[in-house]
Amino acid sequence: MGPKIVYLAEPNPAVPAAEWPARWREHGEVVRSLPLWRHLWRYEQDLALPLPEEVAGLVPGPADDGRYGGVGVCQYRSEAAVEEMRDEPGHGPVREDERETFARTVEHFTVVAHEEVRREREPTGLKLITFLLRRDGSRDDFWRAWGQLIASDAVAPLLDRASAYIESRVTDRTRYPVAVADDRDRDRFPDFDGVVEVGFRDGAALAAAAADPACAAGFEAIGSLVDPSRSITVLTDEEVLYDELEQVDWLLRDLLALRRTRRGAAA
Repeated sequence: MGPKIVYLAEPNPAVPAAEWPARWREHGEVVRSLPLWRHLWRYEQDLALPLPEEVAGLVPGPADDGRYGGVGVCQYRSEAAVEEMRDEPGHGPVREDERETFARTVEHFTVVAHEEVRREREPTGLKLITFLLRRDGSRDDFWRAWGQLIASDAVAPLLDRASAYIESRVTDRTRYPVAVADDRDRDRFPDFDGVVEVGFRDGAALAAAAADPACAAGFEAIGSLVDPSRSITVLTDEEVLYDELEQVDWLLRDLLALRRTRRGAAA
């Protein structure tokens, strides 16, 4: 499979908070209506949830200030699909819709990475998604140390309680497919080293992990490798809208048509 886009969704402040999740779904409908969609095989819109205090005290860069509405994940079919998508027509409507949906267009707050590890033991309801920024040294050295840590006994209790672990690394060959070179805001997004997703079956499973001293020690070990002040962790639900391998295909048009009918009746 090809690389993936993982982005922090910053809601447009002009959209009421209660209406924004539906607006994000509508943005997905716009993307799916265009030819460029054929280059993707998986699509998630994971809405942000409040971080429990006991969890926020463990994870690096806890984000619980309401700035982020969620995390989007788009996975490409292949390396070639990224370049092919760049040449597809229809990026203009996507970018215009992004401006109505988000505080900025998606390339301002996205990471393009390669998924290196995916372990899924049981269905996932919640995910801790961390955008990683290393403390020091080179990116290669960081990922070498990270791999050793994840394979060690230090984090084994944490991973044993998790329903899923997904590790996606930024490499020199990954770049956002429609970034605009002369956009002065483009380089303000931190140069993250990658994204790690740790899934849990539900809130009870997450709370049990947070209360386990061995899991807390695992989070502390992770914190020793990353910059906790510039990394970002968001707690989300997991909402897979489209996945060819799992035959998931959320009926965006039908559901959104029903929502619009209800809103029209209420007005």
